[in-house]
Amino acid sequence: MANHEPHCGACSGIEVLTPKAAQNTQGLSRIGYRSGEYQDFYASMTARLSSAKYGALGVLTSRDSGDFSLALIDAWAASCDVLTFYNEMWLNEAYVNTAMETGSLHELAMLIDYAPHPGAAATADLAFTIAAGEGIPEEITVPAGTKVQSTPGQDEKPVIYETLEDLTARAAWNAMRPKLTAPHPLTASTTRIPLPGTNLNLKPGDALFFVSDDEQQVFATINAVTPVLADIATDREAKDLTWLDISPVGEGPLVKTHSGATGSITTVFAAEAGGYVDKAIKGKELRTLLMEEKTSEKAFFSALAAQSKTVRQVQVFRTKAAIFGHAAPPLDTLHYSLTGTSPVFKKSGSDVIVEDVVSGPYAGLEDAQWADGKLEVMDENANRVYLERAVSEISKGSTVVLKDGRKWSRYNVTDTAETSASFFSVTGKSSRLTLNDDEHFDDLSIRGTTCFGASEWIDIADPPITDPLDENSISLDLNSLFTAEEGRKVILKGQADGFGEEPVVTTQIVQSITHENSTSTLTFFSPIGVAYLPQSLRIHANIADATQGESVAEVLDDGSATPHLAFTTKQTPQTFVPAATATGVKPTMEIRVNKILWKQVPHFLDASPTDRVYTLRIDENGYSHLAFGDGVLGAMPGKGQQNIRASYRKTLGLEGRVKAGQLNLLMSQPLGLQGVNNLLDAEGGADPESFDEIRVSAPLSCRTLGRVVSLTDYADFSRAYGGIAKATSQWLHLSSGPQVVVTVAAEEGAQVPEGGDLHDALTEALVAAGDPFARFVLRSFRQTFFRLGIKIKVNEDYLADDVISRAQSQLRDALSFEARDFGQPVFASEVIALLHEVDGIDAVVVDRLYTGNTPTRHDGIAAPVAEIVSGEVVGATILSLHPEALDFMEASL
Repeated sequence: MANHEPHCGACSGIEVLTPKAAQNTQGLSRIGYRSGEYQDFYASMTARLSSAKYGALGVLTSRDSGDFSLALIDAWAASCDVLTFYNEMWLNEAYVNTAMETGSLHELAMLIDYAPHPGAAATADLAFTIAAGEGIPEEITVPAGTKVQSTPGQDEKPVIYETLEDLTARAAWNAMRPKLTAPHPLTASTTRIPLPGTNLNLKPGDALFFVSDDEQQVFATINAVTPVLADIATDREAKDLTWLDISPVGEGPLVKTHSGATGSITTVFAAEAGGYVDKAIKGKELRTLLMEEKTSEKAFFSALAAQSKTVRQVQVFRTKAAIFGHAAPPLDTLHYSLTGTSPVFKKSGSDVIVEDVVSGPYAGLEDAQWADGKLEVMDENANRVYLERAVSEISKGSTVVLKDGRKWSRYNVTDTAETSASFFSVTGKSSRLTLNDDEHFDDLSIRGTTCFGASEWIDIADPPITDPLDENSISLDLNSLFTAEEGRKVILKGQADGFGEEPVVTTQIVQSITHENSTSTLTFFSPIGVAYLPQSLRIHANIADATQGESVAEVLDDGSATPHLAFTTKQTPQTFVPAATATGVKPTMEIRVNKILWKQVPHFLDASPTDRVYTLRIDENGYSHLAFGDGVLGAMPGKGQQNIRASYRKTLGLEGRVKAGQLNLLMSQPLGLQGVNNLLDAEGGADPESFDEIRVSAPLSCRTLGRVVSLTDYADFSRAYGGIAKATSQWLHLSSGPQVVVTVAAEEGAQVPEGGDLHDALTEALVAAGDPFARFVLRSFRQTFFRLGIKIKVNEDYLADDVISRAQSQLRDALSFEARDFGQPVFASEVIALLHEVDGIDAVVVDRLYTGNTPTRHDGIAAPVAEIVSGEVVGATILSLHPEALDFMEASL
């Protein structure tokens, strides 16, 4: 093909290159709008020197760069280069997708009445510890605005939080405990009984007596004594116990009427509280009662504590002895001289003659009148029993039990004496017991009866409750009184069944409180949700809502009758706290003119000349700009010296997401306030909208217009809400009909747990802005991590360590939470393509791609969207690379 281009250079320098036409296609991140650059302008002006169109310039024939004319052209070319550069920059700043300055995006957003999100303060529940002691009130008020500072971790800054409302607090509410013990059931067949303490001086072979729950009298012998020491290392309030293994005698007592006490301890109940013994009192009823009776809470419950009640007791018997003569020889084994007649011989001269016949001391007795008989044989009509030995432990006024096989009876000892006894051919020391009655002595045998004595009444201990709490229950019994008002927030912390040694912390709102005698029962709005172990559970009730930010006060300026008076605050950024608004936050700014509060409005269009209102705008640097009306639309501030004052809080953002336990430094300490802690991680918090986020959110505001109607509106509205980083919505068909499921994720991949402040506020905002007839549920996303094991081949011209480092960074950036979307799967081919973008990698083999703990290799892993699992609606999944190190990445190919 012929080449018609000139090669002599004779025509060079005669072509005019400017102005150039702009050539821009769709989707560009930058708009080209320069009519030329320095070289283009210089060449064009030089070419015009030779143009016939500008004949007067024809005399300027020199092209020497040192010529004055060319120097002037050079200067103008440079000026045009600068002007076109800034002209292009200005044009790019006029479009949302091409603007490079945050200020430009703020100005563009104002054109569509969109205010870039100012960020949000993190929130935390603070558990205050109240001191108890002399001079400290029983109940104190922790005022709103109480400051608490965090203990910063590595590379962190201290964060200040302030409480939002006054908190009524008591030392008794610091860490309440659930009901820890339960009455041990007592039946006629009970085989174990708990007693308090371990130094009871009881041993196997001793006995005890008690009255069962159904009023049966039970006597039992002790088989084993097992002391159980309290684990005070884990529970300082735990108490020692002794478990007795017993064998009840199968029959009831011979004496049907109670002989001696049966374990009742009666106290007199105060008259003014008599109608509330063992009666459940609602919290509101209690407050009304105290007001009507003009009595204090302490006096009322002190009276209840003195109510009539039966303390369950057992009577233990620490010694035993057989009846005197129980080992006497049988009557038929005695010498005939004792049981029959014996001749009395007399010598008469040389003869021995029978002078008389003498009966033996036991002549004519039968077995029933011997030791084989009953107790009544020993001391007829004397109410006495003789023991086989002297027993000093049995004293006057005590109780003894006479037991013969399965027969037994209790008696009171009215007198005791140590004496010499002689019964049934046996003589020796004996304790003679005089009893209150000899009833049923004719039923108790001498040889078979054992006397149990040295009695003492001991309270029956209530053993600790070891079964976990019912996780589906909405009620919780306390072992103390809790007389706060309903609606109070409490935090439960303790070990739970199935969670190991790590304590589980949950938050509950009290729906109602009932009091019975000296304990309370809490009813929550939702189930406890965790099977807590009672002995480890603590209920913290001195809980105050707090948000990140420190209060500041500022004098803005002097007031004057000047239209559109405007001011800028000196502190930045202003704190915005979570609220159920379209943006999810509200400012903390308060403006007072001459000590009168003025109200913020979005604009002055609806304001009258007397309305004390102002507008607030946050600029790209976080400063607050205030503007007042002109006297027609909104009032003008009155004149005065330094009479325009602002109070607000400063700081917000993700730096406020402190971990549990970090908020522990009191910056202000009212009387009685001892300490503070956050038992849960702070939640929420968001940095001001970034450059890229404004580009996305500003157009979305035109789609929702503050309303939620369509399916995509749910996602768009939630995405623009403060503290939400990602959102999606979808229809899910349930048995009850179709329902919108909104899945959200907080900043930096944090969860949005149900019942949390952010979750509740967003739900309320969606309800307020949405279709009242549309059904939706808000769910936090499901985070699933996958792991990788990769082998690569590094080009011989590159350093392997450097290539591996850049390859890992590439994977972290492309497969992180920020870069992934809901329901987005991951494929091995995707990983290979990402790594081939790294310079120095010639080949890639993915050896491992899996989730869970079992290494394997999948071609791809799915990320489920919202679905129903085990009857529950769960949110969509975000599948991202595990934050821990890769299984391996080695240059081994």
